[in-house]
Amino acid sequence: MKNSIKNKHVLFVVENNSVPFDTRVWNEARSIRKICDNVSVICPKPKDENSHYKVIDNIQIYMYPNFIQGSSPFGLIAEYILAYLFISIYSFILYIKNPFHVVHLANPPDFLSIIYLPYKLFNVRIIFDNHDLSPELYIEKFSRKDLIYKVLMLLERISYTISDYAITVNESFKSIISKRYNINSNKITIVRNGPRLYIVKEAISNVKRKSKEHLVGYVGIIDNQDNLDELVLTVDYIVNQRNYHDFKMLIIGDGTARESIEELVKEKGLEDYFIFHGAEYNRNKLYRLLYETEVCVDPLTYNEETKILTAIKIMEYMAVGKPIVQYNIGEGMVTAGESSIYIRNNDKIAFGDAIIELLKNKKKRDVMGKIGRKRIEEKFQWAVQEKKLINLYYKVMS
Repeated sequence: MKNSIKNKHVLFVVENNSVPFDTRVWNEARSIRKICDNVSVICPKPKDENSHYKVIDNIQIYMYPNFIQGSSPFGLIAEYILAYLFISIYSFILYIKNPFHVVHLANPPDFLSIIYLPYKLFNVRIIFDNHDLSPELYIEKFSRKDLIYKVLMLLERISYTISDYAITVNESFKSIISKRYNINSNKITIVRNGPRLYIVKEAISNVKRKSKEHLVGYVGIIDNQDNLDELVLTVDYIVNQRNYHDFKMLIIGDGTARESIEELVKEKGLEDYFIFHGAEYNRNKLYRLLYETEVCVDPLTYNEETKILTAIKIMEYMAVGKPIVQYNIGEGMVTAGESSIYIRNNDKIAFGDAIIELLKNKKKRDVMGKIGRKRIEEKFQWAVQEKKLINLYYKVMS
């Protein structure tokens, strides 16, 4: 069985992020490279990248032009049309040069499976890696169920119908999809977004805190649905109503809403309490930055769409042993357990009170941080998830 996949060609395809910056896709590609000699990736080209092709860790990365990054429904349509064309062309050329046997599709978007339907005639296996539930994500972004929403539902159904196997990130996703399309649950494997602990250990060894002030950390995308505006209002409450000043909020990330968030910070007169680091794609640097913090947060509020999400940031916080403050999102609670304080009813005042409580109580911070680290080691780290992924690939090639 091992030899049957060793000589095959596995192609990973991702549209909404570049590789190796997409942590999940890059972890998966590197894991499959351990059992397969020929692994490739098709992804969009980053803005600061000059080449359309590079090789990292013996994985070939083909990067297509990325002219449009849509932030509105029509912008997304334009982005997806161009991506569809480029991915189709790149895939055809690659198949002619070096035929692939398995294609691993990362969503969103969900139209990628249509591109590879003709390749099934040549016995190419399709694995659909469901990172996000696109219909729910659309509602979260634009708060409406219109024609685009119906199209997303159709594309999701097609993706699961066409694919030979599927991967989801948590039990909530698997349950929703199984019921929504009456899919046999044996077709769906859960592979979580666990961190690589050896990278964490390497990054934080011998790190000594430089900041004399308390640091509260946030890492992630800064888009409208990520609720950084609520976090700014929470800081405003901490500073101007609770009169607590001995801290800074470290924001690690970038996105379409960053400019408006920085403007809101200035409008509230909170510039002295925020540090906007920008995106940090170097995992060693990211973990060192998080290790410098004393409390980490996720301001994503609870609703019918967010309650099923498992944020990568939560496991990154846990990996560096930091206590967390988040709203009582279902999957966030499943992941973090007692390493987090959970705020009900999307109450930003209670959110701020919890941050202050942890900043004032080192003993509680230490206990919660150790709980989170242990949960990562035993249940969620990538070494554990990798075994599930590799077993799935052996099943695909059997």
